Amino acid sequence: LIAMRPQPGGQDGHCGNLNFDAKDDTLEMISARMSLRVSAQDSLFPVASVDFTDVTEKSIADCAPEIREQARAACEQMQVSGDGEAASESFIEAFV
Repeated sequence: LIAMRPQPGGQDGHCGNLNFDAKDDTLEMISARMSLRVSAQDSLFPVASVDFTDVTEKSIADCAPEIREQARAACEQMQVSGDGEAASESFIEAFV
């Protein structure tokens, strides 16, 4: 688990800018503020394994219906609220 805490003077990056405004933490907004590439000297990994500049963003619509249904069923089995009720549809949609 990686935890980010606000830094004095502010910060920005792939996880957003921690100003608690999710609207300015989209991929488009972040890339308008800064480069999305990590320099070789700042990288925690010795060699880049994937070039993400050509990776297209995926959405739930890209998921095959049978795979999505398997994921939904697995999520419903694992995610139960504190009162024993199944997770809400919006919760499941967020994670499927």
